[in-house]
Amino acid sequence: MLTSSLFYLGLRCPKALNLAVREGFPPTPNNRSRLKNRLRQLGFSLFPGGAFAPRLAGKTESAEKTRELIKQHPMVFQGTFIHDETAVTVDILRKEGGEWEMIEISPATSAQKAFAPDTVLKYSVLTKLGYAPLKVTLLYLDKEYIREGALDLSELFLADEITAQVKKRHGGMVRTIKRLKNAMVVRQEVKVGTFCLRPTPCPFYHRCWDALPEHSVFALSKLHLAEKFDLFHQGITTFDQIPEAYNLSAGQKLQIRTHREGEPHINRQAVREFLGHLRQELWFLDFESFQPAVPLFEGTHPYETIPFQFSLHRYRTDTGELEHFEFIAETGEDPRPLIAERLHALIPANAQLVAYNKQFERMILERLAQSVPEHADALRQMAENLVDLMEPFQKRHYYTKEMKGKHSIKAVLPALVPELDYENMEVGNGEMAIDAYEMMFDAEPEEKQRLKNALLEYCQLDTLAMVRIYEKLREEAA
Repeated sequence: MLTSSLFYLGLRCPKALNLAVREGFPPTPNNRSRLKNRLRQLGFSLFPGGAFAPRLAGKTESAEKTRELIKQHPMVFQGTFIHDETAVTVDILRKEGGEWEMIEISPATSAQKAFAPDTVLKYSVLTKLGYAPLKVTLLYLDKEYIREGALDLSELFLADEITAQVKKRHGGMVRTIKRLKNAMVVRQEVKVGTFCLRPTPCPFYHRCWDALPEHSVFALSKLHLAEKFDLFHQGITTFDQIPEAYNLSAGQKLQIRTHREGEPHINRQAVREFLGHLRQELWFLDFESFQPAVPLFEGTHPYETIPFQFSLHRYRTDTGELEHFEFIAETGEDPRPLIAERLHALIPANAQLVAYNKQFERMILERLAQSVPEHADALRQMAENLVDLMEPFQKRHYYTKEMKGKHSIKAVLPALVPELDYENMEVGNGEMAIDAYEMMFDAEPEEKQRLKNALLEYCQLDTLAMVRIYEKLREEAA
């Protein structure tokens, strides 16, 4: 049966669609599903009197219950509809003045982004079942909305009628459904392309890409993705196969040379100059943040970046003394005043702070200064005093082949300090940190504590990693 999930996968790649039908979807984080479900619940509250359709184990049974419910109620939430082995779930279907209206709720902040292809799929199924919507409406978030006091849903959501756009695409949808249903049963070989990676990696990425060598042309840094595929489709898959005359930057040539020779590239003079700007006492800082679609706190707008955690290591370069501080906010409370107050209390005036990719930490500190004015001066001074530990790696003053063309902390740490790594951690990257924190909102106390511990462990490793990378730089520069 063609569902919305399979529909989207098939639009991207017919091979992936066939694999999903035969093998099922690989497990993936459900953060976006949780987000959409929370938004739907808020959107439903704008339409009093609607009846929720039961969600049963089987889609056929759910569709039957929806059919029964719709005979009794003029407005149904999350009804399941099936026609010719195509199943869709419609956010809101309501009947007014004898005519049907379909309403879809989107987490997007513009009508253009909110208009999803499966909106046309849903319209097509409803039409064939005899519920042809006279009107199709999109509800989406107003990015200009600022929360003041209680959440005002009538101001948070914007509504646009998109009936004409949907009808315009309806004819093509019939052909698309036919093509996707064929791909569900007929295996197809598809050449890899940019669609494998964008907008996010395909769930079956490894089925098509694992045969590539570790140092393939796709690992070449700062080469446009289209150029990498151009090389790949010419049969050029490894660094050694790239023609000598190919137009490469100095950094790309360095990456290839380091790979071939196996020796690290270290510009010790440049590393010494970088280290020369650092003081004897350093404060290594890292934030974790999330971007709630629905503003949770006073003065915030949809998707505003809100820090919820920090890790801080104070390090004396002359004695090696190391001290750790950390903070994570309880869910439901505004973390910003607490973080601002704690940082101001911990970090001395005019201290030198170190971050990895300091633009993010600087942005957080500057926004904290705006939202917590009583600590503004101290926070702005911290932002001004930030040093970026990423600099010597970004500028290729220090590069090893193990970095694979990257300069993120996740690439640099295992190359320089292999005894420290993020592997096998419950929370091992920023996206996982966001998921874990958002899961804490609904978790039971024991589960919440487990997630909290995992977040603290992850954030602490971020700043400890910086300390160890700094020590390795000093060792190599000596």
